[in-house]
Amino acid sequence: MQIRIINLALLFAIYSIGILNGYCQGTFRNLNFDDPVVPLIQDSEYKVATSNAIPGWEAYIDNKRITRMYYNTVSIGTAAISLHGPDSSYQACDGDYSVILQVSVPEGRHDASIAQHGQIPISAKSLIFHAYNVNIAVTFEGQDLNVMDLGVTENNRKYRKYGVNIEKYTGETGELSFTAINSSGSLDCIKFSAQLIPEPVSCNLILFGAAIYVCKLAFWYRKRCILL
Repeated sequence: MQIRIINLALLFAIYSIGILNGYCQGTFRNLNFDDPVVPLIQDSEYKVATSNAIPGWEAYIDNKRITRMYYNTVSIGTAAISLHGPDSSYQACDGDYSVILQVSVPEGRHDASIAQHGQIPISAKSLIFHAYNVNIAVTFEGQDLNVMDLGVTENNRKYRKYGVNIEKYTGETGELSFTAINSSGSLDCIKFSAQLIPEPVSCNLILFGAAIYVCKLAFWYRKRCILL
């Protein structure tokens, strides 16, 4: 009984630390791509099993599921998905691994995406991810989420930080998907956060209100000077 209480206390402490740090992963896993099933042995096409490269995730080209993906190399000319580790010339934003999504537009656009089914943590209000040289569309259960650019990352300034608010989906179970659109590049460091991201429209309204206030102040000052 005493051991059980200690175990419950430890679980609660770990959960609390996650909340205090501003994120919790819910039932999603391998969000930083740092848990491949090693060793990753390439076949003659430099590919490995998708289930070993990015456990927990499914990979798609034009909504068609692929069971093998490139490792430490990229496709030339065709849409593809690849995992890149310590021996790759493509540097991860954080940790040892990142994923590259490649689109192709030879005869019409061909998209590349990864998706995972899970439950959004009950503490989550937003989702943060890092990307380099790529436009990423994010959906949950087929619903488009508004992606906001949060600036360059702290540890690797080649990458930019992006975020989406997901407060209305808290606790829901469904498919979370990341799709490269119109460009190819790296995806890394996906995290759920307990913090809301300020919407750009809110900032614009604040600036607009401030501008109106300044104009009114200037008009009042000019009118006062004329009267004097």
